[in-house]
Amino acid sequence: MKKIRFGILGCGYIATKMAEAVKYLENNGHNIEAYAVASRDAKKAAAFAEEYGFAKSYGSYEELANDASVDLVYVATPHSHHFENAKLCIEKGRNVLVEKAFAANTKQASAIVALAEEKGVLLVEAMWTRFLPAVSLIKNIIAEGTIGDVLRVEGDFSIPLTHVERLCNPALAGGALLDLGIYPLTFADLFLDGEIAMVESTCVKYETGVDATDYISISYKNGQHAELKTSFVSYEKNEGTIFGTKGSIKVMNLNDFAEVLVYDAACNLKQSIKPERMVNCYEYEVLACIKALENPAEFKRVVGNRTIWECPEITHEKTLDMMAQMDSLRENWGVCYPFEIPASVTWNRSNDKSILQTYDVENGNVTVLKEFDCVIEAPNWSSDGSYLTYNSNGRIYKYELSTGEISEVPSYYVDNCNNDHVLDPDGSGLYVSHHTKEDGLSRIYKIFFDGRMPQLVTPLAPSYLHGITPDGKTLAYCAERGGEYDIYTIPAIGGNETRL
Repeated sequence: MKKIRFGILGCGYIATKMAEAVKYLENNGHNIEAYAVASRDAKKAAAFAEEYGFAKSYGSYEELANDASVDLVYVATPHSHHFENAKLCIEKGRNVLVEKAFAANTKQASAIVALAEEKGVLLVEAMWTRFLPAVSLIKNIIAEGTIGDVLRVEGDFSIPLTHVERLCNPALAGGALLDLGIYPLTFADLFLDGEIAMVESTCVKYETGVDATDYISISYKNGQHAELKTSFVSYEKNEGTIFGTKGSIKVMNLNDFAEVLVYDAACNLKQSIKPERMVNCYEYEVLACIKALENPAEFKRVVGNRTIWECPEITHEKTLDMMAQMDSLRENWGVCYPFEIPASVTWNRSNDKSILQTYDVENGNVTVLKEFDCVIEAPNWSSDGSYLTYNSNGRIYKYELSTGEISEVPSYYVDNCNNDHVLDPDGSGLYVSHHTKEDGLSRIYKIFFDGRMPQLVTPLAPSYLHGITPDGKTLAYCAERGGEYDIYTIPAIGGNETRL
């Protein structure tokens, strides 16, 4: 079998760790070849290639993306640049492994995912913790009942890193959350399986405005709980604990699970395990990608006109879910990067009021359903006439006509919806125009009543939704392309748009 040719985009510190792992795999009989590296500095790329044994070096990212011999590109640049770098590679048909944090925000992440599924390439977030053999080891200990029923998780990943300019710089999506906080959030997500009921959090900001120390408390509907902390200014601490009814499991190093300690209910140490590792634990995400590339039929699935090619350790949905969780935390703290547009700017209608009412076209009677101390817009009837949906402050709400009960339609990061929305005739959800944080432009998404993650329909912007065909298969919208506004249609599941 032809060896998978591995390329690294970016030659910083994290790239050196990946290079060590890939070279070890190559030298020990695995189906991988240390093929090419790229930097914006040709001399730096050449020196990197020579030191780590890569066959080629390029002085630009474009050259690496254009090399058709590259089978898999690892994006190792700062996460503020992941969007543009991953997009460059995917547009050229390259399979991509993107270092965490996957992107700066969910809008960027969803656009990368949408493009990869359109192109049919493998896209994986390099969240190495999820690929560690120790994850299965711990889950097996829990499944065996060793610590009883899991009640809560505590996690703290803090390292004094104020000397690292990138972490202090909001223009580079700096702060503790994206760089360090993703680890305790992932730790909780791995070992607590309930649906989140409530998140309470606070942060202490650095002098540049980024989050420096974050405290996150997550309550789950099944009674489980997580207490998490991260910081790039406080003393160093890197550990997590899973508490059960019969004992606990402490993990030293939340990022690479260096040691697993099992305690009984009296806090007596019963077992100490140092999980296996070949090199530095970066190798496991590479091995997962090799498996997916060698067995595409097993790891690919087609949904409509999209080809979803991912690794089960971290699916596209999970990547977007974690990204949306971090977006929500930052919004709560008032932490916004310079290249984003905050929701408070897009929606500022706090002094207005609205009245929701129905008008009977046969007898002219008007019925007031509810008065609001805010603006609501564009109420729409459900196909069975049992409820209305309307927009308010960027979110979509559902009004039950029989009870007057109001509930928010779960839309996660799709939180800047304007008044353009239409219901899917099948009752599964509705389509909305959402102003994304990255550029403030409108794109069309589908949001679902059952809580599924939103689905991007129109990656291009601006796109303003107008209607849906009776069969629910096609959307019509107004869009600006190349300086001209026209009417377009697109399959409701996404795909190529048609200018009318």
